[in-house]
Amino acid sequence: MDSLTDFMCVCSDTERNKSEACYQRVLQALDATPENLLSKVVYDLQWGYQDDESYAFITSIACDQWCGIRAKVEGPKQADIYVQCDVVEHGIARVWEMAKGLS
Repeated sequence: MDSLTDFMCVCSDTERNKSEACYQRVLQALDATPENLLSKVVYDLQWGYQDDESYAFITSIACDQWCGIRAKVEGPKQADIYVQCDVVEHGIARVWEMAKGLS
């Protein structure tokens, strides 16, 4: 099983641009708005895989100094995903990108 991690930081212009670009890519890919992004990510992780045998789900969202989002991909391709982030929505977007990169 793969273990995938990333950090979506907004502490510098470079990192903020990377984080915001990921968020915008996922909004566009899912035809989502900021208001419905979470719903679209959750449904697409569960039902949007091409092989109809894989699925993914968010297992936790936690916060202290940063936020941490954990997800799991099950099926023929399996992975544990963990994304630390400053902006939860950006972390959710990155989890989706990482999970979908497995399909």
